[in-house]
Amino acid sequence: MRTYYLFRIREEVAIELKEKEFELFYLLKKLIQKQELPTFQISCYQQLCLPFPKEVLVHYFQEKYHLSHDKEIFHLPHETYQIRSSYLKVTTEKQIPSIFFLICHIDPHIFLCDFQNGDYFYLNDFYSQTKIKS
Repeated sequence: MRTYYLFRIREEVAIELKEKEFELFYLLKKLIQKQELPTFQISCYQQLCLPFPKEVLVHYFQEKYHLSHDKEIFHLPHETYQIRSSYLKVTTEKQIPSIFFLICHIDPHIFLCDFQNGDYFYLNDFYSQTKIKS
């Protein structure tokens, strides 16, 4: 079972921290684990990230899967999605859930973190590296 957190990173932050993604991963981990004071967390989040398009994702899940939600949590077989304004949390049995392909089209700077396993990458980078070459 894997738990992924997806964040919309501000373009200027993505450029500034290019090839320093571990620093971004570490900062986001501290924010998620609430190791800082709430006022610092909010300020830091606002400097690093943009809000997630919560309404768009809720609409997508309701239309595609005809699911109702409980506090923006959607349960699918083998996957759970928690949609927050600050991030999308995906708990899955799959290595890379298919919804990631859709989400990478929302914003070019979606940063994915699996804090438990120490994995982090930009979704666009992942998909551009895994394209089948003819």
